[in-house]
Amino acid sequence: MQGQGTTGEQGNFTPSPVAMRLISTADVLDIVQNSPNDSMIIDVRGIDEYNGASPYGSGAPPHPHCKHS
Repeated sequence: MQGQGTTGEQGNFTPSPVAMRLISTADVLDIVQNSPNDSMIIDVRGIDEYNGASPYGSGAPPHPHCKHS
């Protein structure tokens, strides 16, 4: 679960496709059980939030690739 990203002028982290991936809860449990010493950053959101409700946290501008209603 390694990857790279950039930090913009306002300090917002923009993940690369490698740094940000959707995985299931079962996958997270498998990683924790089988690789307990690995370092990870896990952003836990429901799929509705991932799809645009709060792409980078409250108050952040909408992500251009997310669908907003």
